[in-house]
Amino acid sequence: MGPAAALRRRYICENIGQTGQVAANAFIPLGMADGNGGIFKSDATKQGYYDPYAINDDYDTVIERARTLLKAAGYQFGEDGKLSAETPIQLEYLTNTTSGHIKIAESIQQDLEALGIKLSIQQQDWNVFLEERKAGNFDFAREGWIADFNDPINMLEMWTTVSGNNDCQFGR
Repeated sequence: MGPAAALRRRYICENIGQTGQVAANAFIPLGMADGNGGIFKSDATKQGYYDPYAINDDYDTVIERARTLLKAAGYQFGEDGKLSAETPIQLEYLTNTTSGHIKIAESIQQDLEALGIKLSIQQQDWNVFLEERKAGNFDFAREGWIADFNDPINMLEMWTTVSGNNDCQFGR
């Protein structure tokens, strides 16, 4: 969770996406049915298993929260507030070559650099990108998902070991 806390999700939606996306802090989107005639989650900051700190417009607070979480995990920071040479983090982000996705990757790269995390962006043509992602050949990758029907299982089944959509290889 540490580095993910540094990502400016609302900034990405409003300034890069610019198509009305809503910043997410959980796998199940707002407004999805609960299977009992109600709504699973209708408020991003008051309901469910969400991370209430995941959507925060106070950048200094976001960075400090990420730094605190990384320190709790044993990472060390220098006086400049960035990771020390003793505990570096280097990650690779896998994305396809669409310009919007590259801009999002660059925004993530900039956010992580504020903590001293080095992020390289691996751009691949669509078919290669899909195969590499399906094989789990990434540290983290661009993902997107739309539910086939209005039920939380659409968003949750991809996180099971046997799911064909388990690109991140949970349980494998």
